[in-house]
Amino acid sequence: MLACGGRQASPPPADEIRLPGLAELLQRAFPAVALESVPGQGLSLAADPRWRIVSLPPPLQGQPWGLLSFFALEGPEGLAPGLELPRGTYAVTAEASTYFIDLDASRLLPLTEMGQGLSARPAPPGAVRPLLALDADGDGLDEIALAWQGPEGALRYRIYWRQGQGWTLRREVHTPAQAALDYWSAVGAALEKASAWTPVQRYRYVWPWLGAQEQGQEEDMAQVAQELAQEQARPEEEVRQHLKAVYDAFRQAWEHLSPQFQQRQTWRGFINGFRFSEAVQVEAVEPPRRLDDDRALLAMVVSLRQREGEDVVWRRFEVRFRTVLAQEGRWLLDDVDAQELP
Repeated sequence: MLACGGRQASPPPADEIRLPGLAELLQRAFPAVALESVPGQGLSLAADPRWRIVSLPPPLQGQPWGLLSFFALEGPEGLAPGLELPRGTYAVTAEASTYFIDLDASRLLPLTEMGQGLSARPAPPGAVRPLLALDADGDGLDEIALAWQGPEGALRYRIYWRQGQGWTLRREVHTPAQAALDYWSAVGAALEKASAWTPVQRYRYVWPWLGAQEQGQEEDMAQVAQELAQEQARPEEEVRQHLKAVYDAFRQAWEHLSPQFQQRQTWRGFINGFRFSEAVQVEAVEPPRRLDDDRALLAMVVSLRQREGEDVVWRRFEVRFRTVLAQEGRWLLDDVDAQELP
């Protein structure tokens, strides 16, 4: 089984499992600030309860940097009393170091760099959440992956690399891990958008229509949109845009497959593979295993929320991708094998 930090490992002894909670980490980083627990809402500042601290799970553990626990700071304009921080998205370590995610979500920086430059302000609360720690290049040192909600509403999984005292995106670096994360983030976006329809509507209208879009042509949308608009009492143009958004997200995932894989898989087979799925969650990623300069194997653990009749269950899979390096320097998924985990 894959460990969440991206390595094979046995379960630790029970006395080693406990990690310090967010409140404990914040007390280490800001010992003079009094916090109050608000049932169902996280923490608030005793000096001004309008300021709330909301935990963003999961906490990330990696080598050599240890533990990172993320949180959103919510409140009015200005600075939170005692913390002296504006609203934003932050992370705190077990050693009491605190970081902020900058405005365009391209860097995770220490607080000492806040305000130094136009983008050196925190990203708004809720714009970014932690995903997992992973060794994306197989060098024994862990990077972090964050889920980022872009301005257009699409959720993207991004790998951040250690740089100086913080972490930064390296858009010029493409890895097998990033290819797999891009694929699953696109699939997840498609499933999330499709969840607005009932299971019957998805099976009767949406998936048959999606499967027919083999060449990227939006065929028969008018009839499907009309039927769905009537059933949902929604404007037909709104339903058209909704269908197109689901299709576009699946098409984006499809583009991360190599041409050879697309020929073997077929578009309809790809679409029908997610017919009964409603959500996806990436839990762990192994370091890539290079076969040669242009090929690598990548293993990961993925959970799918699937519908079985009236029941909805989460199923966990070990997914192994064979990846290939395309001419433009991008890694593509070339084959896959998935085994359900207990």
